[in-house]
Amino acid sequence: MIISDTHRFAFMHIPKCAGTTVRQALAPYDEHASEFYDKAVFEHPAFGPLDHHHIPLQVMRDHFPEAFAKLRRYQSFALIRDPFSRFPSSLHERFVQRDRRPLNERSALEMSREVETVISALAKHPRDVPITDPGLIHFSRQSDYVFHNGEQIVKSLKVVAEIDGLFEDLSGLIGRQLRPEERKNRQMNYSVRALARLQFAVTRPIEKLLPRWVWKPVYKPIKQVFFAAGLLRKDYNPLLELPNADDIKGFISEFYADDVRLFNSLESARVARAEHAEVG
Repeated sequence: MIISDTHRFAFMHIPKCAGTTVRQALAPYDEHASEFYDKAVFEHPAFGPLDHHHIPLQVMRDHFPEAFAKLRRYQSFALIRDPFSRFPSSLHERFVQRDRRPLNERSALEMSREVETVISALAKHPRDVPITDPGLIHFSRQSDYVFHNGEQIVKSLKVVAEIDGLFEDLSGLIGRQLRPEERKNRQMNYSVRALARLQFAVTRPIEKLLPRWVWKPVYKPIKQVFFAAGLLRKDYNPLLELPNADDIKGFISEFYADDVRLFNSLESARVARAEHAEVG
């Protein structure tokens, strides 16, 4: 959650929806960082550990009423992601937070077992209660950050593919051009698993020994070569290759039904605008 009282806007950071990229650009204008972002996962009297980066609207209304009131008064923004690409990204985040090993280092059996664990936990969660458990927060419903009691609280919604348009809107409010860095936390996967193991065997010792500003510029052109050769893919969904892929898709369709409808509506509008612009 990012709030600027000076410029009267709020950005709702929905987990795994390019929010880190937006956060980096908006950090100088976040006048409530001490209440939310600086705390990260912090003990809350009602919930115990609470991820203050990602707070659903119901929790915000009940426990952060001043911030909720500002969210309603100010111009508010959020990015929405396709639930079918967001779910594997959430799984990737879960793995990385646990042992720093990304999704593309996992075997099919390991992924299947973890998906079963996550789905079992989500299926037991009450439908009318937003997810606040920091261990599952990246699997929370996007709709819980946009709607409350059937009312759309966050007014300006765009799909992640329209992130440049979001920055244009925010730049207009701030009065200066925001220049975001390359998308952060973007999951990338090798088409050949052995390449992933080789990469991490080489890069991890380098990253431990050398500062980021030394090795980061070197990695970027190498990645571009791998993309061109088809060895590295962005937003690839490895869950679709699992034996129970249909069951996983079925769960996503049902558990995130409101998110699917929301994304499809926004994406259809985006495509229509693009087609209209081409004709014009």
